Amino acid sequence: MRRAARQLLNQTLAAEEQRLDEAISRYQEAIARATSEDERAALTAENETLRRGREAAEQQLAASHEAELQERWRDITVLEALAAHADRATRFELDLQLAQLRDGYAAARQERSTATTRAA
Repeated sequence: MRRAARQLLNQTLAAEEQRLDEAISRYQEAIARATSEDERAALTAENETLRRGREAAEQQLAASHEAELQERWRDITVLEALAAHADRATRFELDLQLAQLRDGYAAARQERSTATTRAA
């Protein structure tokens, strides 16, 4: 449930980034076509507002990815502690779950790295 909510949040933030990128592009085109200084100044101001909104959405997405990594790491740590004190059969099951959690953690780190690289 928590991961599904986090994924939905991340998708929403990424969609907002995309929407703002498209709006910024349209404003940049309009600025290039502007015929008066007043028109250019107004468009430039609005473009700057959109750019700041884009940066805020990007920061929110990065914070969400970081929170997801922390949640996954906490889950791994708790499961490792449980596995250390479990009987053999239970430890086997916990080790399988740990492998899945570690794979998910690695994938989330890679996704965060990719998102950070794209943002740069």
